[in-house]
This record gives sequence, structure tokens and C-alpha cells, in this order.
Amino acid sequence: MTDAKIVLNKDFIKEEMQRRNIASINEFSRQIGISQSMFHLILNGKRNPGSKAISLMMSYFGVEFEKIFIEPLPKVHTEL
Repeated sequence: MTDAKIVLNKDFIKEEMQRRNIASINEFSRQIGISQSMFHLILNGKRNPGSKAISLMMSYFGVEFEKIFIEPLPKVHTEL
């Protein structure tokens, strides 16, 4: 059994950065209240966000979980 992957909606993040006139991911992570290193790991899909990070993001954006995070596409295995 594997753990579910939580994927950050990068399009939503880009839109929010533009809307809020934020030029860097580092500044964005500071405003949200998440460490830069953790936000980069979450953004790049290398780490699932914990409940605190999820709560901080939902509070900062004022939206539901489903707006910030997306369901990952299933991996398709094909034989050649």
C-alpha cells in the first residue's frame, strides 16, 4: 500500500503570485508562513504538505483544499 500523493496546483500558485504582484517563490512562501525549503519541496512534488502547511495555505488563500491541490494523474504503464 502506498501513501496518497498531494500535488500543488501550480497554475493556481502562478495566478495568485501574479494577482498579488509577488515576484519570487521565496517571497511567496514567507508570506504564507512556510519555510522556503519546504515550499520548494511541496511545489516540486518531492514532499507532501503536512496538516500545518495545508492549513496555512488554505487560510492565506481563503479557499478550499481542492482549489490549492489537485489529484495527480495516474501513471500509465505501457509495454513496447
